Amino acid sequence: MPVSLNDFRERVIESGLVSQADLQALIADLPEEDRPADVEQLARLLVQNEKLTAFQAQQVYAGKGKWLTLGSYVILDKLGQGGMGLALEAEHQRMERLVVLSILSPAVNKNRAAVRAAIPKRLALDKPICAAAAARHLRQESDREFVRKGSGLGNGPF
Repeated sequence: MPVSLNDFRERVIESGLVSQADLQALIADLPEEDRPADVEQLARLLVQNEKLTAFQAQQVYAGKGKWLTLGSYVILDKLGQGGMGLALEAEHQRMERLVVLSILSPAVNKNRAAVRAAIPKRLALDKPICAAAAARHLRQESDREFVRKGSGLGNGPF
């Protein structure tokens, strides 16, 4: 189902990636004839002005913009997907540091052995409950982050 220009604007603002004031200022600074007339033009404008990445624009269009912020991290791009879950490029907001987030799939999260296998040995603790907790919360390990599906993904990638 196509998304109207107004609906896309609302989705962009609801995502929290671009404020209403920033969006209005970006459009107001353009000559009347250059202002976006449709969703594609607005998305292109946001990407060209580095307000959104192409991946973020696609997710916002699909109605999945809310999951692009996970705690202190903003999802920038999808790097890959496999049997264990998917890998996403993200930026830590306060530290302005790029990281890779590993999002475990719901099927993996149901299997304690798979959750333990997904967490590096130096993070995994002997007790299964601790291993599950490590997968449930954002946990920094070098440039890898582990996020459990229930941790605010909402209508996220799965």
